[in-house]
Amino acid sequence: MDTDAPARRRLSGDLDNIVLTALRKEPQRRYASVEKFAEDIARHQQGLPVTARKGTLAYRATKFARRNWFLLGGLWLLQQKIIKWQIPAGMLGGLFLTALLFWRHRSNIANLVKGTEGRISFGKK
Repeated sequence: MDTDAPARRRLSGDLDNIVLTALRKEPQRRYASVEKFAEDIARHQQGLPVTARKGTLAYRATKFARRNWFLLGGLWLLQQKIIKWQIPAGMLGGLFLTALLFWRHRSNIANLVKGTEGRISFGKK
């Protein structure tokens, strides 16, 4: 029984391509510098597409899905609920717009809350 199979599977793919690119006989097909080699290793560790591999749409999409599985799962669940509950598109558009505006102005909102020192009142004191 091969006990190194899980480790070998984890290291195959991008890492194989990085090492093979570094060891190429033709200088123009190798990494141009040690920095480029180190960048590709760092990209591999971060789960980003590496330059040693062909950047096909399927490859980049797979890398994105592995990095953002939680987000994609949430979007899938939301889509399932939209179909089941038949939520009106206008309501979803309003929710999306509110989230987008909050995201773009999050620093202003944080400064506003800091300026009140945690005391926010709605009405007369």
